[in-house]
Amino acid sequence: MAKKLLLLIPLLLVIAGIALAVPASTTKVNNGGLMDKKVLVAYFSWSGNTQSIAEKIHKRVGGDIY
Repeated sequence: MAKKLLLLIPLLLVIAGIALAVPASTTKVNNGGLMDKKVLVAYFSWSGNTQSIAEKIHKRVGGDIY
């Protein structure tokens, strides 16, 4: 269990950092923004914490969520 947490926590930090690094203005712009790209937010959530982070990322960048 502890080994899984040691792998999961850095992954969550990376995902959260990517979400915060994307300016909100580029998510809604069609000229070179994320709307021209195919985005997939994929996650696995055992306790629900990852799901809430993934939904926030999905809300910010759009695309599909799985």
